[in-house]
Amino acid sequence: MINARFVTSVITLMLATTATAFDGARAFSSCGPDRLLVALTFDDGPFTSKGGTDRILQQLQDLGIPATFFITPAAMGDDDLELGKRCELIRRQVAAEHSVQMHSWEHKMVTPDTPNDAILEDIARVGGFLHKCGANPSQYRPPYGVLTDHQADIVGQAGLIVAMWNVSPDDTESDSLTSQQFLNRVMDTFNNDVGLGNSAIVLLHDQLFAQDDFADFLPMVYSQFTSMGYEFVTTDECYRRCDSPICTGAGGPPGDPGVFDPKFYNGSTTTAAGTRPVNETPGLSAPPLLPPSSALPISPASSAQPLLPPYLTSVALIALTVLFIYPQ
Repeated sequence: MINARFVTSVITLMLATTATAFDGARAFSSCGPDRLLVALTFDDGPFTSKGGTDRILQQLQDLGIPATFFITPAAMGDDDLELGKRCELIRRQVAAEHSVQMHSWEHKMVTPDTPNDAILEDIARVGGFLHKCGANPSQYRPPYGVLTDHQADIVGQAGLIVAMWNVSPDDTESDSLTSQQFLNRVMDTFNNDVGLGNSAIVLLHDQLFAQDDFADFLPMVYSQFTSMGYEFVTTDECYRRCDSPICTGAGGPPGDPGVFDPKFYNGSTTTAAGTRPVNETPGLSAPPLLPPSSALPISPASSAQPLLPPYLTSVALIALTVLFIYPQ
C-alpha cells in the first residue's frame, strides 16, 4: 500500500526542483517606472453570493477593458455546489480574455514557519482547480501579501511569478463610503505613493462590488485614468512591459510586517518575512531568470492550451511513477 506522506514528499520535491530552470524569484509590484499603464486586480473571488464578480465582469465588458482576478476558490467555503458556481465565473473571466491567477486555496496566511511543501501543495491545488475551469495561471499573489524572500524563491521554482501591487486603497474598510469617496481614496493613494506618469497596480476585492453604492465605481476609475492618458492592462501584460525579472517602480505594497516587497528582494539570504535593509539601497541579487515574455499567457477558453501547466505536469508524472513502483 502506498504511503501517502511519501507520495506527498516526492511530489513536493518534484515541484520544487523540476518546474523551472532557475533558482530565484520573479516578482513585480508595478509595470516599471515611466509607463502610463494601470492594472486593476481583484482578490479573493469569485464572489457568487451577492453578485460581486458578476457586476465586475459586466462593468469591464461595458468599458471594454481587461483586468486580473486572483482566485481563492474556498475563501467562502468549499462545498461542491459553490465551487461549481465559482468555476463557471472563472470560465466567463477567461472567455472575456481577463487574466486569471492564483491567490491561495482558502486565504490561509503563509508565515516564515510554513513548510515549503505546504506552499507547493496549495499552489498545486489552486492550479488544478483553475486549469479545470479553463485558466492557465502564471502568477501567484500571497494571502495578505505575506511572503519571505526564500518563499518567493520557492514560488519561482514552481514556475510562478509573485504578483504584488503599489496602490492599496483598503477597500475592505469601505462599507461607509460612496463610490466618489472611495474613488478619492484610490486617487489620493495613487498620487501620494505612485505619481502621475508611473504605472499602477490597484488592489481591489470582488466583494466590494456586491454593494449597490459601488455600481458606478469602475466607470469612474476608467474615466479618471483615461483622462490622464493611461492604458488598462492585465498583470500579464504589465509584467511583459518590465525590463527585469524583479520589476519595481514608484510605490509598492504597504510596509506592514511580513509583506513581501520586490524592491527589497535580496534572494534567500532574507529569512524573516518583511525584512528590509536599514539605510541601504536594496540591491537585486536575483540571478538572470526567464525574460518577462516567457510568462504563460492567459488564453480565451476557445484557444488551445497545454494539457497541464508545469507544476501539474510534475505532479502527474511523479504520481504515475510512484504508482508503478509501489502498486497497491
